[in-house]
Amino acid sequence: MSGQSIAQKYSLFMLVLVLAALFVSGCDSRGELASETTEAEESTVLEDVSPVVEPAPEPPKPVCENCGKVVSITPMSLDGSGSGVGAVAGAVVGGLLGNQVGGGSGKKVATVVGAVGGAYAGNEIEKRSKQQVYYDVLVELDAGGTQTVSVNDAQYLQPGTPVRVFGNNLELL
Repeated sequence: MSGQSIAQKYSLFMLVLVLAALFVSGCDSRGELASETTEAEESTVLEDVSPVVEPAPEPPKPVCENCGKVVSITPMSLDGSGSGVGAVAGAVVGGLLGNQVGGGSGKKVATVVGAVGGAYAGNEIEKRSKQQVYYDVLVELDAGGTQTVSVNDAQYLQPGTPVRVFGNNLELL
């Protein structure tokens, strides 16, 4: 082989080697092209994320037509009635006590006054012993309006207590 052909082959080999090095350095994934590719991939990932779906609002709760809150509690009393037993017992006791006072015609007057006073007192005592205490409870209904309910015991009630009205009864909620 001639000296010229080896030099030409060597030059050609070097040229191929330089071109290969330039080609390989252009394909390096760690260079600028790699960062642009990463940003493009990130934007693609963000676009692929499906939008957040908010849950549908809960339907409104049905209004309880007979539910509400206690507004006020008013104690009331219902006078009892006398059956006559109290008046008779009072008249007997009053007459006996009146008979103990004075003498002669004064004793008769005291007995009559004692019997009449005793009858009145006995009748009142009987009526009061039969007196009924109850409570008028004013309820503001959730559906609108108010309703007054009479109950025998308001021990567990106070203004603001949530209740349900059943006829003339209340149920705590």
